[in-house]
Amino acid sequence: PAVHVRIVRKDDSGGAVTAHYTFELHTEDHKSVPGNIVCKEGTFSCGPEGFWGDDFPSLPDLSRLGMLPDDILRIRIKIEPAFPGVAPLEISTPRTESGDYAQHMNRLLLTAKFSDITVLAGATEFRVHRCILASRSCVFDSLLHSSMMESTSGKISIPDIDSATMSDMLRFLYTGSLEGGILDEAENMLGSTDGRSILGEWHYDTPGMGHFLIKQESDTLEFVGNIGACAKTVKQVTGRLEETTNGVWVLKVGPLNCRTFLNLGDLVIEYPIPHADVHLIAEAGDKLERKQELVGSWCKMMRAADKYSIAELVDLCEIKLKKLLDFRTVVPMLKIAAELRRESFKSVVLKYATVDEASLRAIVDTQEFDSLDRSLALEIMQTFALPPLKRARIDAGSKEFADNEDWSRLSCAQLRRACIERGLSSTGSQKEFIDLLHANTCSSHQ
Repeated sequence: PAVHVRIVRKDDSGGAVTAHYTFELHTEDHKSVPGNIVCKEGTFSCGPEGFWGDDFPSLPDLSRLGMLPDDILRIRIKIEPAFPGVAPLEISTPRTESGDYAQHMNRLLLTAKFSDITVLAGATEFRVHRCILASRSCVFDSLLHSSMMESTSGKISIPDIDSATMSDMLRFLYTGSLEGGILDEAENMLGSTDGRSILGEWHYDTPGMGHFLIKQESDTLEFVGNIGACAKTVKQVTGRLEETTNGVWVLKVGPLNCRTFLNLGDLVIEYPIPHADVHLIAEAGDKLERKQELVGSWCKMMRAADKYSIAELVDLCEIKLKKLLDFRTVVPMLKIAAELRRESFKSVVLKYATVDEASLRAIVDTQEFDSLDRSLALEIMQTFALPPLKRARIDAGSKEFADNEDWSRLSCAQLRRACIERGLSSTGSQKEFIDLLHANTCSSHQ
């Protein structure tokens, strides 16, 4: 069922109240998400004890959109009373000192004024300041205070981090933000529609719904492929696209010109399936490629931030990656979560990957899945195969395996579940699992 949000008037004073309302779904970093399926607005008028409401997509659909990180739905509700003949009060937001500080620090990085050390990454040299690096990263602090070559030669060579990643990481060390950097621009480009055409291949975000092609035929646009609920029963639909208003198209199918409205204003197709509380979203093929490149860039940044112990940046990377989670990006996120032992992040990705059989099949069918480490692939299958009662027991905090268990008698799959229910790492060999569980048992008895 759809998520329904309702405003209820509780006062008993007479007369009707008119107001403008906005419901916005927010991400984990408290930013609103654009799009008319996650942002609802309008005007309502009701008397005493009256109510007004609006519907969002169902929880499974919101989960596929990445809007339920850690199973938390964040909704911001804004209500503005309307008074006829009275204009709204304009309030300007003063500039903050922190914003000025970030600008000054970014200028210091760009101009390299009074710089006293050089960082070499890729083919690029960055002239930076020892005091900034040492104060923001304990790893840089150790390098610069040791007798190693880096502290005496005035140059630090970092061959395993490319210049784009290093540029953004230094920006974060200086300003505490990635705003205006390479990753920030890539994010903005992902959502930009300037100069782009609706022609080409589109892919549904919902697993099992297929894809379609929009192509030019003489003076008309032709739609060829799957459409919504027809995907599982009708392999291909052909129809004409006609624009009704700016960005809104109607798809006419069959001799009776059955109509389905498509919103292509932001190059995302979104429309409701008739008689079902579900929305389908499709993304253009070139946008998917950029999205996968962006995921790769965030993974590289997360790895670099972890190497240099920049905890805030690691957390930011995780938040950004969760927003990009879909069945095509599960594999790189699972790899980086396992590599850096980010167990809560890994749990989110596994839960998404195993939410149903269609999602799991779609992930297994990707080329990226072929490159997945055998132990991680096995963990996905074991998580999916875990009976619902055991999943619920783990989520509730109760244990399947007692603390006095003979760990050496358990299989690798059982040891992994024992680690998960104790909040331990679920990545490793059978011996590593046993050592972890023994250490956990000893610490809990102290």
